[in-house]
Amino acid sequence: MECYALITLTQTTQHALQNQSAFFMPTIFVYALKNTLNDEVYVGISADPVRRLAEHNKGKNRYTKAFLPWEIFFMEEQPDYNAASIREKYFKTAAGKRWLNNLWVERHE
Repeated sequence: MECYALITLTQTTQHALQNQSAFFMPTIFVYALKNTLNDEVYVGISADPVRRLAEHNKGKNRYTKAFLPWEIFFMEEQPDYNAASIREKYFKTAAGKRWLNNLWVERHE
């Protein structure tokens, strides 16, 4: 019985390694950027916000390239893309923008 359980575990482990996407979800972040030109706030989702910031500052985003340079002032880890999308939508509402702007002001007083 124990030997069979060990074989089953090994087969399960091999299956998990072959199908990593079923077991491994990358960490997803909601992030907020701010520029100094017009105090614009940009909210996005990325598994790598630091890399994404570099892309924004290289002008690879149609919206953000007009207001260079950007800096990250907020990152929030989310359990999955769906949760991140819901949170991103909140930060794009008036209440969410107000919360982010208050956070910016608190950190720069």
